[in-house]
Amino acid sequence: MKRYIAILFSLILIFNSTLIVADIKERELPLSFNFLDASDGDKWGDCTLISFPNGENMLIDTGIEDVADNVISILKEKGVKRIDYFVLSHLHADHYGGMKKIIEIFPVERVYSNYYAPPEQRWIGEYLLNIGIQYQRLTSGDSIVVDEVIIDVLWSRAKDVEVSPEQSHNIDSVVLDVNNRSLVMRFFYAGKKALFTGDIYKSAEKDLLSFVGAQALKADLLKIMHHGHSTSGDAEFLDAVNPQYAVMMGNIVMTLPVYKRYVERECWPYATWMNGTITIDFYKDRIEKSASKSLKINDFYRKLEIKYPGPEN
Repeated sequence: MKRYIAILFSLILIFNSTLIVADIKERELPLSFNFLDASDGDKWGDCTLISFPNGENMLIDTGIEDVADNVISILKEKGVKRIDYFVLSHLHADHYGGMKKIIEIFPVERVYSNYYAPPEQRWIGEYLLNIGIQYQRLTSGDSIVVDEVIIDVLWSRAKDVEVSPEQSHNIDSVVLDVNNRSLVMRFFYAGKKALFTGDIYKSAEKDLLSFVGAQALKADLLKIMHHGHSTSGDAEFLDAVNPQYAVMMGNIVMTLPVYKRYVERECWPYATWMNGTITIDFYKDRIEKSASKSLKINDFYRKLEIKYPGPEN
């Protein structure tokens, strides 16, 4: 009798263990990309919260200083207690402006940025070190590994950051140089890829394509370059990336010709100015998407096309 009880007890343990494993699989946490809509009228900027399956997180950019309180509120709503990886794609105010306010609220151990800092932003590294936060500048070939997620830095190259534009350059040259030296990072998880591109222009897109090759750029998700400006989105580059999902951030309305470049490749872009906060989740066996506003961006552009027909640019 005791033997039968022992066998029965063992079977119950095995059954319960199976249920626990099944429940864990059911509650699988994705690699979650949250493109935050923290805008306030004409005040905005890039800001993306990435939640990793192991529970850690990464913040890429902050928006301008004026929207930092909005960003902080959204992060708190999403349960963020600390920022494990804080990344600045490049040092323009619409990408780093909210940094000070955010690190006053959330513990941060290390901040990463692109390698190049324009003269007027070189205080950032010193400021971070002075308050006890490690500061690491990234360049192509660097990688960050978070559990099963591999993040490869594809751009910019070390040789592109050794020579810095001086303040005596005209403002257009300086802006182009800073944007074209944005971090380009590729996230890889469970056979899926996401490409974050900062504010690179077409010239950097072509250089990047030549440097790493088309295969390295292929991605399921693309953070659209330079807020959807017509400065970016070269056809050959988009052919290489060939994204299923693409997200533009900020309050810039992408021109109809640029929008068509995505649609012609069977990629329907999302925009924070239209769809609010956008979430793309990479599960091991699928990709899911959601947005805080359900407005259809294709309806907007269909009306725009009727109102403003014109040639491609």
